[in-house]
Amino acid sequence: IMGNSRASCHIDPEIFDTYLPFHSYNLGLNDGGMDAILHAWHLYRMHIKKIPCIILLSVDWGTLETINNPSMRKNEYLPWCNDPAWRAIISKAGFTFADKKVPLWKYRRRRHFLLKGLKEYAGIQRSGYGGDILSYERGYICLDDKVPMIEWKPLGEIVLDFSSLDMFFQMCRQENIKVICFYSPVYSSFCNQSEISSRTLISNHIRNLDIPFLDYSEREENSDSSYFKDSLHLNCKGAAWFTRLLAHDVATVLEIR
Repeated sequence: IMGNSRASCHIDPEIFDTYLPFHSYNLGLNDGGMDAILHAWHLYRMHIKKIPCIILLSVDWGTLETINNPSMRKNEYLPWCNDPAWRAIISKAGFTFADKKVPLWKYRRRRHFLLKGLKEYAGIQRSGYGGDILSYERGYICLDDKVPMIEWKPLGEIVLDFSSLDMFFQMCRQENIKVICFYSPVYSSFCNQSEISSRTLISNHIRNLDIPFLDYSEREENSDSSYFKDSLHLNCKGAAWFTRLLAHDVATVLEIR
């Protein structure tokens, strides 16, 4: 399971695997654009030799917009600063030589990240992982469903870039990996003409490549605030609902009973 935070917060691998004969893992990245997602994939392939049979890829405007610059998320890339697979991301984000080469130097003004990194290294399954987060397991970040939903302003004008997405599709074809793309639920009041237009462009582009595209942007449940942590992210209750729904549709695409 790959994509941005709308992948990592929306799909619980444990629930997913109860409906399908798979062992899944969630590689969703917070605010990850396609460049970051590609590097996460390279990192996975570097350390995990087993090739997955299926990739579920969350695709939306956040994945493809041209202004999604890694430098905006510099602090979040700190734990991977010394990993060679992230060199391009690191250079774009503007890390210094000392940040990359001197052990722990990158944490000199960010000690709270050092503490988070140590917790991750020690294992943080079923433990606190920041505000409004209940647990973190197999890549899935479970968002609290007991906090009030936050509404965000609808999208302004955005520009999409499909080049990195097409590169990812090509790599998957070369390794005979089946890709199924999906568009996560969006809270109903967030949708405007810009969101609809970008969604249509994404849908047409992917389907023209003969890749399955599952669109959940206009579900009746998208007007139920009890399913959402904010306008773009499902909470624990919403993720459980969506995981079951997605698993059913993936089974249909793959012709699995």
